[in-house]
Formats: sequence, structure tokens, C-alpha cells
Amino acid sequence: MDLLTYHFSGLLELMRGPHGIVALVLLLLLPLALFVFDRIKWVVLALVVYIAGLGRPHEIHFPDLVGVLQSLDSASRSLITFFLFLLIIPTIWTKGGSWRKRLWFGGTLVFCVCEFAVSLRDIFGGGTDRGVLEFVDYALIFLVMVVGVSRWLQSVSDADAAIKCLCAASVLFVVGTAAQIASGSGFIMASRLTATAANPNFAAEAITAGLPATLYLVVRKERSPLWRIVAAATAGLLLVMLVWSGSRGGALRCLIILFVMFRRRMGSFLVTGTVIGLVVYGGLVLYGSKIEFIGRAFTLTDNRTAIWITLLRGFLENPAFGIGSASVGSENSYLVAASHAGLMALLPLVLGVGMIVHSLATLRSRRNELGDDKLLFDMAAAAVIATLAGAFFDGYLIANFSTLLFSFFIYLALLAFVRDGLDHFSGTEPQNVADHETPDGLIPAHEVDQEPVYG
Repeated sequence: MDLLTYHFSGLLELMRGPHGIVALVLLLLLPLALFVFDRIKWVVLALVVYIAGLGRPHEIHFPDLVGVLQSLDSASRSLITFFLFLLIIPTIWTKGGSWRKRLWFGGTLVFCVCEFAVSLRDIFGGGTDRGVLEFVDYALIFLVMVVGVSRWLQSVSDADAAIKCLCAASVLFVVGTAAQIASGSGFIMASRLTATAANPNFAAEAITAGLPATLYLVVRKERSPLWRIVAAATAGLLLVMLVWSGSRGGALRCLIILFVMFRRRMGSFLVTGTVIGLVVYGGLVLYGSKIEFIGRAFTLTDNRTAIWITLLRGFLENPAFGIGSASVGSENSYLVAASHAGLMALLPLVLGVGMIVHSLATLRSRRNELGDDKLLFDMAAAAVIATLAGAFFDGYLIANFSTLLFSFFIYLALLAFVRDGLDHFSGTEPQNVADHETPDGLIPAHEVDQEPVYG
């Protein structure tokens, strides 16, 4: 397969749509905008995170999306690849900073080895075209989502931009879903909400991906009133859509997020819950007549064990290298890795997850050093823990383009930002530079004993 031809064809398909001229102009101006305007990279990243929820393998008879969403859906893979390629520009352009010494959690790096192992299994297992395409995808994801985003986080304002980026992707999801429902086009599968995703489980992935960041913006009083209002409305509608999707994996991730973020903030939980609860009530009034069944998320019906057994048999058939594309089912990320690529993928996956969990435990022991910004750590930790736990019931960790996976990398970058700041500004590491006064709250080295690290 000629990758350039493949992606060019996808972008050409976008140009042929009703919004083709506008799309062409924007795509041509985008490289220049990335050079001139620093914050544009976060806008592009929000689009990448959102569009990754489109273009997934569709169920039979899945309806066309409404308006521009159909054009984005048809060209999603090519468009994401194009955006990721352009985001290498700010990755190279951004200065490394004088204090960000680590660009990632070690576990993130090892986790990426698992993804490359999956693509190599396909290349050498006969699925050359698919494997090469996956390998290029993973390479771009690594350069942008792991290296790039980490390099971009050099100040508290940068971290705030990353959080708003995740919230913006959720806003796009809510608006797109509302447009799909209002148009009268299909958005239901067996009484469950598919939204603009390919099936209800993919919809739940997109919903829970941005939920922690959205709740963070609601709780933080320092944020602008406009952002807090938008975040509250978005969070409420996300919760309505999550229950409507009937995804038990999504419900589990949501409960973990709420517990980790608010276990020590019952006062904030009650206030935030009241505000968002009003939005939820409004959403139920607005869509109540269309919601036929919302109880599936709380049922205990077992529809996964049989798939787990099948995946385990695939792994046992070839423990070293798995059975490749013959692997069936995606109801457990760890078993999917084992069945698809054997120990060559499972070992780095388990090791990477273990290293991430260890880093989280280490950071948690230093949580009190964060002062007023404990919520930043709790928010990112909640997202990471929910993603890793939910992966026992869904196969998204082995996907290449996924809203939840992209968000996962951003939350990991935020945790790395927190850890590097703690190590450097608290004096854990030798101070090789002079005072670090910034307008964003990071403090001079000589004041680390008197001030919280993040202000």
C-alpha cells in the first residue's frame, strides 16, 4: 500500500464534500498558523482527540452522520494523520525549558513498545498493509502525544491549556451528538445511544475521556466564569449521554473518576453535583421522550466471559507471538494484546502499566506538596486509573486512533509535568539554574521552603 496515496485520497474525499473549499483553505493556512500562534496547537489537538471518536469500524446499517460530521467521519484517519504530522512542527519548535528534564513517565515509553509490537506482529504475520499503517500511526502518536505534549507543558498556563483542550473535545462531542439527534438521523442502537460514534461503547469512551478535565474546570474557582459554565453544561450532558449509552465499562470509569477526584472534597462534590445535577435534569427533560432504556449500565448480565476465554485460547495457541488478525473480540485490552501479539506485546503492556501505577503511588505520597493544586494531580490520576481499570472490560488500549487513548496520553503528560515540577522546585534534584519566576505560579528556587510548588 502506498501510504501517501491512501492518505491523499482521504483528504481529497474531504475536499469533495460540501465544505470542501473551507476545509482546503483551513488546511493550507494551518501550517503557517502553527508557526505564528502558539496556542493553535491546542486547538488542533482538541480536533484530533474529537475526530478520533469518529471513523471507527461501523456496525451494520450505521447511519450517515449529519452535515460536516459525515465528511470528517469519511476522512477521519487521513485527517488525524495530517494533523499529527503538522503537530510535529510545535513539537520541534517548542524549547525544552530549563526544568523539564523528563518528557514522560517511564511507563508511558514502555507502554508504547506494546503498541509497536502489535503493528510488527501484523507486518510479519501477513497483514503487511495494515501493519505498516498501524506502525506509522503509532510513530506519529508517540512523537506528538508522548514527546510533543510533554514538551509543550512548561508552565501552569500550559497545563491549563491542555485541560481546556480535553474539555473542548468534549464540547465538540456534545454539540455533534445534539446535532445528530436534532437532525432525526440514526443515533440509537438497540435502545442505546451511539451518539456520533460507531457503537455505544465507543460513545462511552469519548464521554469518559474528557469528563475529568471538564469536572476540573467546574470545581476550580480561579477559572473564568464562561469556562465554568460551559464545563458544567458539558459535564451534565455527558452524564446523561453516558447513562443513555448503557455502557457498563463507561459507568465503571465514571465512578472511579468521581471517587478519586472527590473522595476528599465532599463539600465541592455536593456543590458541583447540585449544579451539574440541574443540567442532568434539563437533559432528561430535553431527551426524555427519546430515551427508551437507560438501565443496562447497571445490569449484571455476563456477555464477556465467553470472549475472554476465546482470547485466552488464542494466546495459548501461540504464547510468543499470538495469532494476529485471527484474534476475535475486544472486551479486554490485556487479553487482546496477548491473543493478538503474544508475550511480545503483553510483557511491555503489563510492565508499562506497572511502572505507571508505581509512579502514581510515588506521586500520591508527595501530594501535600502541591498546595492548592492537589486537584490537578487528582484529576489526572483519576483519568489514568479509570482508563487502566476499564481496560479489563474494553480493548481500547490496543487501538491506534481512539479518543480515550489520546486523552490517556495527555493525562499522563500532566502527571509527568507535576512530578518534574515537584522534583525540581522542591529541591529533590540539584538546582542547576537560577531563580524561576514565571507569571504562572512556579516559584523561585530560593522560596521552595516557604511556598507551595504550584502556587
